[in-house]
Amino acid sequence: MLSFFTTVPATLENLALRENFAILVRGIGRSLYYFASPGQTFRASLRRDLFALFERWCVSEPNDPQQSEDFRKRLESFLTTVKDPKQKKDYTAVVQEKSLALQFASLQAATVLLLGPHWGPVTSGDTIFDWMAYLLHAEHSAIVNEAYKTLAAFMQGNRLSIVYLCHHFDMYPV
Repeated sequence: MLSFFTTVPATLENLALRENFAILVRGIGRSLYYFASPGQTFRASLRRDLFALFERWCVSEPNDPQQSEDFRKRLESFLTTVKDPKQKKDYTAVVQEKSLALQFASLQAATVLLLGPHWGPVTSGDTIFDWMAYLLHAEHSAIVNEAYKTLAAFMQGNRLSIVYLCHHFDMYPV
């Protein structure tokens, strides 16, 4: 499944599929973290790879200009086939709503993947800090609230990284 989602570009048709995958991983991750024996969690490499995927999805891929441009072109191409202005507006609203739902589900899944020790050494230049800062400045309050939970989950399992975190947020205040 992971290889499918990392190779297939975002399309209008697979937004819901991506959201459901994020919800599934979040549920499995919570169960493993809270109820399983210590050895029965996701492997560190799988946690890292899933996190990278959800990290990209929870910013709705606008930071990847090629992905964003391709998605916009496909949406515009489809919208040219819709003649009724009200239908066009309604469809655009649905796409925006589904994109936000995917962003939120991906952030929740990423939060679960950050529970426990990090999958590798954390350094002051780790991209996870930039990602968290980006989310803490999001437009939607639900995303910002979940970003604080993500930050807390990371800090809970990585107490030694708090120094790097403080240094990073001194440079990029929230």
